[in-house]
Amino acid sequence: TLNTPQGSVASGTNFYLSWSSQTTATNYYLQRDTADSFNNPVEIYSGPSYADILQNIAPNINTTYYYRVRAGNTCGNSPWSNYISVAVTVGSNGNCILPIAPTLSVSKDPVDGNTNFTVSWTTGNSDIIKYALERDTNNTFNNTSSFNITNSTQYTQNLAPSIDTHYYYRVRGQNSCGYGAWSTTQSVKVYKVGVAPTSAPVLTGPSSVATNQYFNVSWTSVSGATGYTIEIDKNKSDFNPPYGGHTLLSSILTLQEYYSFADTWYYRVRADNDFGRGPWSATLSVRLATDGGSSCDLPTAVTINTSASTVNANDSFNLSWTAGSPSITTYFMGSDTSSSFPNNFAISQGLNTQATITNNLGLLSDTTYYYRIKTQNSCGYGPWSNTVSVILKAESANGAPTIAPILSGPSPAKINVSFNIDWTSISNATTYRLEMDKTFSAFNPAFFSYQFPSYILGGYNDYATTTEIRYYRVRAENSYGSGPWSNILQIVLTQN
Repeated sequence: TLNTPQGSVASGTNFYLSWSSQTTATNYYLQRDTADSFNNPVEIYSGPSYADILQNIAPNINTTYYYRVRAGNTCGNSPWSNYISVAVTVGSNGNCILPIAPTLSVSKDPVDGNTNFTVSWTTGNSDIIKYALERDTNNTFNNTSSFNITNSTQYTQNLAPSIDTHYYYRVRGQNSCGYGAWSTTQSVKVYKVGVAPTSAPVLTGPSSVATNQYFNVSWTSVSGATGYTIEIDKNKSDFNPPYGGHTLLSSILTLQEYYSFADTWYYRVRADNDFGRGPWSATLSVRLATDGGSSCDLPTAVTINTSASTVNANDSFNLSWTAGSPSITTYFMGSDTSSSFPNNFAISQGLNTQATITNNLGLLSDTTYYYRIKTQNSCGYGPWSNTVSVILKAESANGAPTIAPILSGPSPAKINVSFNIDWTSISNATTYRLEMDKTFSAFNPAFFSYQFPSYILGGYNDYATTTEIRYYRVRAENSYGSGPWSNILQIVLTQN
């Protein structure tokens, strides 16, 4: 980092330059120029020192000198350092001090066109008379706009370029000795001025047309549009997501279409420009039919049902649906593991109104599957039916447990001594529920009721401090339900 003397210096006055050392450097190279572009630099020092390089310059006119330094060793040279500027003045008393370079900043970057932002800077020294602020659209400042500012260190700007534009600023102070050095350059990006389209196009086209015939979808132009986006959907009008679409130039106001199959197509269009998107038009529907649409009705929705809401993954289940109308040619079944049907997968069922689903279709256990039905006739597709869901469970046997565990334990048992309650396992149990009561066969409610995972087959440790009779029962459970209760175990608690 190159260090500069404070302020400016008068001609014939000594000043010193220094910089931070680099650990691997063997030499330093110091350059001076009268422009910060260093197009015509003069090397004024080459050597190992990095501090207190003496300068004493006597120009014919007030001049700003720029300095930069770089380090070198046997491997090569480093990049150039930052540059510093030193204004050397010619004064009648030899001691005239020019203003130092201000520090410049902008309040916003980027900024919208027609929006205020402020360019501000630090004060200079030596009785500033005014500041000269320059603005240009490039950082070479060869086509500047200049502003003279007195009694202030900021300037408010409000620009409205026709395209997105970078503006560059620099400032310098002036006193009785002359102009000081320029500040560093600051830039701000100003976005072009404009608004998104505010009106929607009017979309027109035929309501029905025969298959294998060309037809046009057209729309009105919108002021300020640089293009149009048209979205197309098939047999649904939510455009979520659209079946397809086009981005068109503003000169295109018609889309020619052609389809070979009987479907209903939906269209909407909007105007776009560089500032945003306009509102969508009203939706246009065009029905494709083999008879040209003269007397064609799309199918109505059907209702689907399932034979079971939960089945074992190894078992089959049936789906059935009501007959559609009019003149159904095909039923399509949609299936997915999400109720939103993101995969949009459907299989033709012909004219069948039921289907048997088995695990040889590659279904996954412990998974919920969703099903729906869509109909088709010569006019196109009808809406989707309601949705049903079926859970495929991975238990080794279908249904709730049907066998009761066998419960065992000591009788009598001593008070103040723990004792165990045990039971036999049930093959398709996932949990066991153990209940204890102090009134024979009542359990209404039980004195306590505990649930145990299926890997615990007893070994429940109980304990009593008073003489009494306790009654126990246990049952097996899984996600399908609960099995029958076991035998009731009676344990008499005694002192001996």
